[in-house]
Amino acid sequence: MIPTQRDIQAFFQIWRNRLLFKLLTIRRLRRRKKLKRHFQGSFSHEAFPYRYSAGRYTTLFLAGLKEGKLLASRCANCKTTLVHCRQICGNCFRAMSEIVELPGTGQLISYTQVSFPFVDPFTGQNRPVPYCYGMILLDGADNAFQGLLNVRYHHHLKNGLPLRVVFHKKRKGHIGDIKYFKILKTIQ
Repeated sequence: MIPTQRDIQAFFQIWRNRLLFKLLTIRRLRRRKKLKRHFQGSFSHEAFPYRYSAGRYTTLFLAGLKEGKLLASRCANCKTTLVHCRQICGNCFRAMSEIVELPGTGQLISYTQVSFPFVDPFTGQNRPVPYCYGMILLDGADNAFQGLLNVRYHHHLKNGLPLRVVFHKKRKGHIGDIKYFKILKTIQ
């Protein structure tokens, strides 16, 4: 169904009203001094008390990370294997009900060197720069997975290098449980 001009106008009117409501609420809270404009001092992600559901399939993936496993979902129809676990296959749009464990090895397919300082969202500490980040095609998976690499400079990297996942010793069940991907073979 193609939306009509009237549908589009109604959508933008609703969106505009919601945005105005949020802005007015923020102004009221600031007037009552219940909402500060700036954070003072340092803060970590643990300072914000919130809980949310990651969903059934992402929860399975995170539980696997806590056990030191990389889990993926496999489509029964087209045999596509996607990491992290997904509910619907991106190729045939059918439900993915089979969960498989991947070996934790793969190939580097793309990488970059990050040279600007930034705070690691998992630790709250400044990440030492430079460091390398890559896209990894895990063995047994049909899509790429992003992760940190155990090298600091990009001249130690090339596409096709074999990698293996390294987990933290103390795991909590979130994506930060993956410490980095270790290079198994050096460049000749």
